[in-house]
Amino acid sequence: MTLLSAQPRSTAGITRVLEAAHIFSWDPSDCQQAPNSGSGLITNDHDGTFHTGVLICIDGVVPGQVYDLGGMLRVPTGQTGIGFAYIGFYWYDAPGCAGTQTWAGGTPWVATSDDWVSVTMWGNVAPPGTQSAWVTLASNKSSAGTDAYLSYYDNVYFEVFGRIFADGFESGDTSLWLTTQY
Repeated sequence: MTLLSAQPRSTAGITRVLEAAHIFSWDPSDCQQAPNSGSGLITNDHDGTFHTGVLICIDGVVPGQVYDLGGMLRVPTGQTGIGFAYIGFYWYDAPGCAGTQTWAGGTPWVATSDDWVSVTMWGNVAPPGTQSAWVTLASNKSSAGTDAYLSYYDNVYFEVFGRIFADGFESGDTSLWLTTQY
C-alpha cells in the first residue's frame, strides 16, 4: 500500500526510545493486496495474558488542534490465543513524549477478522499544554498459553488537515517503530 500522504515520508519529529524487534516485523500481506507492499505484524508471544505494542513519538503537536487517528487492522481467526488489537495515542505536555501524560484514546478494538477492518478515532482535540503524542499499535493477548497472538496493521495515520504521519509498510522498514511491553 502506498503512503497516505501526498508528501514524502519524513522522520522529522519522530523519536524512538526502546527496541525489542522480536515482536514487530514487516509482513508481505497488504490491506489492498498490492504486490510490492506489506503490513506491520505484532507477534504477542508472551506465555501469559499480556499487552504489548509498538510506539512512535510525534513532536510538534499543537494544543487545541483536532487530530484524527486510524488505519486498517486484521486479526486472523483460528488462533488459539484470544485477544484484540487497536491503534491508540497518548498526549504529552513535553517534547519527545516526556513529561506528563495528559490524555489517551484509541480506535475500536478488533478481536478477530480474516478481512482487513478500517478503524478510526476522529476529532481528538489536543489538550492545553500538549507538545507531543505517542501513537501505538497495540496487541492485547487475554488468554494464557504459549501460542502467539498475531495482529496486522496497515495504512496507519495520525493527521490534522493532511497527514502528519502515515505508514503503509510498503518498504519493509519497521525501524521507526519502537517496541515496548506495557
